[in-house]
Amino acid sequence: MRATRRRWMTWWLAWLTLLVPLGSIAAESSIDAVWKPQRATFVYVGQTTFFTCEALQQKLTLVLRVIGAHEDMTFDRRDCKNGGRTRLQVTFRSPIAATPENLRALTTYDTEQEIVSRLNGATLPTAADLEHFPASWQQISFAIDRRLRLSASDCEFVEHVRRQLLPHIAAQVIENRIFCTPGSHAVRAPNLKISALVASK
Repeated sequence: MRATRRRWMTWWLAWLTLLVPLGSIAAESSIDAVWKPQRATFVYVGQTTFFTCEALQQKLTLVLRVIGAHEDMTFDRRDCKNGGRTRLQVTFRSPIAATPENLRALTTYDTEQEIVSRLNGATLPTAADLEHFPASWQQISFAIDRRLRLSASDCEFVEHVRRQLLPHIAAQVIENRIFCTPGSHAVRAPNLKISALVASK
């Protein structure tokens, strides 16, 4: 009797699965998104690990790409000094949900922007001009994601990223176990886990 019931339940569950279109499952995890222009100042002050301007730029590029930024980012290194206090200006675009509020914010301009646009003979984009694309929320672990190329010596760097870059993008901290001791090297990669909005490929 029990074997018959198990077979019946197995058949019923399989039938229910067939009734749900496979495409609808994927659609629920994908949202309509647009690119938001960003500009951030990243100041790194390390007590244990130091970077050259070029090395810091390479690390920031990797991190920004993994957490959702568009590949066309640019860096301003004019105020950057190797070692100690390292300062970079980074301009990039990151995904945000294409809600009416976000679209309105992206296409609302101040007087200075309007004047500069007219002087340059340019037209400021409207909501209809914005590029739309599918994006999804993805969990990213700084401790185990090999794309980030991080090690235990990057503890202070990850802490700077959490405080200075994450507030600029659509991201939420899921787990924050970053314990950096100045003058002492950590034994494992910094454990920071986030959920970030990333463009679907």
